[in-house]
Amino acid sequence: DADRGFEGFGDPRLNEIMEALSPAERAVPLAMSLRGVASWSDAALAAGAAQPEVFGERVGRKVKGLAARITGRRHSRHSDAPGLNPGQLAVPL
Repeated sequence: DADRGFEGFGDPRLNEIMEALSPAERAVPLAMSLRGVASWSDAALAAGAAQPEVFGERVGRKVKGLAARITGRRHSRHSDAPGLNPGQLAVPL
């Protein structure tokens, strides 16, 4: 079942973000690596969202918020841990 877990990245922070997204939301950051995709709205369009501007921007805010929360939590445990850039979600398909 796709909703049970996501283990597609070597960085556990990226996996945690992807697990927090629904399958439709997950398709948006994955589409960020496609040629011609330059924004969250473009990625949502490439992922087949019905309202790509609205959906893409919502997913982008969610991903950035999750990244900030996860990075902040990890920084509090490991002060030398590198930050997580949401742009790292782009994966060549």
